Amino acid sequence: TDKHSDGIHIGITPVDQKKDVQDIMRRIPKGSEATTVLVGQVDFLKKPAMAFVRLAEGRMLENLTEVPLPVRFIFILLGPEKGGMDYHEVGRSLSTLMSNQQFHSVAYRAETREDLLRAINNFLDDSIVLPPGDWDHRTLLPITHMARKRALLRKQKKQQLEEKE
Repeated sequence: TDKHSDGIHIGITPVDQKKDVQDIMRRIPKGSEATTVLVGQVDFLKKPAMAFVRLAEGRMLENLTEVPLPVRFIFILLGPEKGGMDYHEVGRSLSTLMSNQQFHSVAYRAETREDLLRAINNFLDDSIVLPPGDWDHRTLLPITHMARKRALLRKQKKQQLEEKE
């Protein structure tokens, strides 16, 4: 579908859009909350400004999410137009973090910036980064199997350490 500058999608009727939202909502577990990630460039900043906000409780914020879910987390990153940083990639990275169950759980409980940074490092330790390209999914299956085994071993080791304490 094409999109006009006024935000209207060509080829999608309001009925189609409502049907899509209902279909998505059926797949989302009850009690789910959303994270809103806002990134952009502005001409009045000299260096990037960022905020990661956890609301005390989820709030319905009209037109901020594609589906009607209460927003619990808001991430905002604004930077200068000539900052040399790809703000959209940072936003995509944070969205990926928030879709990870372990990081997401820490984000709910974090009390300090260090708690979040530690969770990011844990996520990166468990991540496998692949260069861009056409990948045959069959070649990735052994990699995901190894990653699961590694995560299980790490979890068992952590449990053993906790039992000793």
